[in-house]
Amino acid sequence: IAGVGTFFPSNNLTVSDDLYISNGTSVINLSTYNLNIGVNLDSVGTITGAGSSTTTLTGTGKKIGAAIGTANCYNLVINGTYTLEGDVSTVKDVTINAAKQLDLGEKNISVSGSLLSSGTIVSSGTNGTLTLAGVGTAPGATATSTTVDYLVVSGTYTLNNTITIDKNDQWSIDLEQ
Repeated sequence: IAGVGTFFPSNNLTVSDDLYISNGTSVINLSTYNLNIGVNLDSVGTITGAGSSTTTLTGTGKKIGAAIGTANCYNLVINGTYTLEGDVSTVKDVTINAAKQLDLGEKNISVSGSLLSSGTIVSSGTNGTLTLAGVGTAPGATATSTTVDYLVVSGTYTLNNTITIDKNDQWSIDLEQ
């Protein structure tokens, strides 16, 4: 998807190849529909929605994001193995299904809802950052493991499982009165 503007699908969408959103002002507004991507999500644009609208990634050994800019999603489900190639931000929840994996690499993921993980989160790089920036739970009670280089919490979260911070002195928690 190139150019400026908003695309409004009238039904659920399935993309069996890469989805490339090349313009930071391009938007896919799913409304209440879902988007399924079988390969890479290469995006600096926005995928927005409402309610339970979800972007599901089902590839193996694939990537999310672009080298420049931030991929913005509403709800994001990882049902495969993905590595961040660019920063990713969600308005709502991130779900990593059982036996699936999200590798932060050297990039950042910001979750404004819950982190519902029964899979694995790793950081194969040295600067992978998980930011919990809203209200929710993290990680899922059945998460296999969650290991990040850096953790930033700037919201209200209930921890249901262990998050391992790989850098001993690099975590931040904002406390509200």
